[in-house]
Amino acid sequence: MKISSNSSSVNLDAYINNKQVDNVKKNEPSDENFSLKTEQTDVVSLSSKTIVQKVREQLDSLPDVDEKKVAQAKTEIENGTYQVDGQKIAFKMIEESLLNQWL
Repeated sequence: MKISSNSSSVNLDAYINNKQVDNVKKNEPSDENFSLKTEQTDVVSLSSKTIVQKVREQLDSLPDVDEKKVAQAKTEIENGTYQVDGQKIAFKMIEESLLNQWL
């Protein structure tokens, strides 16, 4: 007699599952509360208003303009060393145009 490995594995799994169910039933006082289903619940935790307000205050305290970059650009322009990358500007213009079309 030849036993294939797949069917014996399936039979063994079924046997183990049935044994587990039998063990659970023995420990239960009544069948009314018995359930094999396990339910998973998702929990969503939202930030409280105080945390959001603190983050907003920190963001508001940041400058809108990077003063260091502005000063560097001014210095380069005054010294005549500021160089423009035409390809980079063209790429950004095309990118911005495409984004505006999609939005």
